[in-house]
Amino acid sequence: MSLERVKAIGRAAGGTVNDVVLAACSGALRRYLDELGELPAESLIASVPMALHHEEGTTSGNAVTSLNTRLGSQIDDVKERFEVIKRSTEAGKALLKQMTQTAALNYTMIVSLLCCLHGCPWLCDGAPGDEPDHLQRTWPEEPLYFHGAEMIGYHPISQVGHGMALNITVLSYAGQLSFGFVACRDSVPSVQRLAVYVRDALDELEATYMPKARKAAPAKVSARKKRPPQRTKAAPRRK
Repeated sequence: MSLERVKAIGRAAGGTVNDVVLAACSGALRRYLDELGELPAESLIASVPMALHHEEGTTSGNAVTSLNTRLGSQIDDVKERFEVIKRSTEAGKALLKQMTQTAALNYTMIVSLLCCLHGCPWLCDGAPGDEPDHLQRTWPEEPLYFHGAEMIGYHPISQVGHGMALNITVLSYAGQLSFGFVACRDSVPSVQRLAVYVRDALDELEATYMPKARKAAPAKVSARKKRPPQRTKAAPRRK
């Protein structure tokens, strides 16, 4: 999906790109589980990787912790669900900022164990965030080439493990967001439906926060359909 479109929805909703991505995944999971008759009464909790930034003067390196985010999946109202996600991410980041790096890493180990025991979905977000303490974007904004051949897509493939039946990884490349869905086929059958439902959930978010943008889109489609057919030469009649 278009990164600029996701950014526009985030601005309209008063949230970040990451909030919109989480909200789209939440809407998709809610619909998917509801169709299976397995939608829980309580909110799903996603484990989202988050970079820990070193204080000035400390050694450099990569330190990643885990941010547990409530997805508000039990809520039908789109705006209310988005606000739950937004408040949850803000509270989680505020908590991690108060920790030392060692404490945050120990916290990550405990949270990872609990996630495995309770089966939290893992959402790995490599999209460009609006907040400095989120995972930093490492994917290029401009297209890449190899001996003149353009790289047209970057499709993430991650992994699942015991106690974690679903992994959604999101990467940005050249103005596009690519979603990768990896799941246990026994626990999450027909996972391809989630890919379709994420797009539908993004449409729902756009219709809620940017109704004018959604109304303009069908008009363009109908205009294309009304183009007169091209004339073709009639086949010669047989005598």
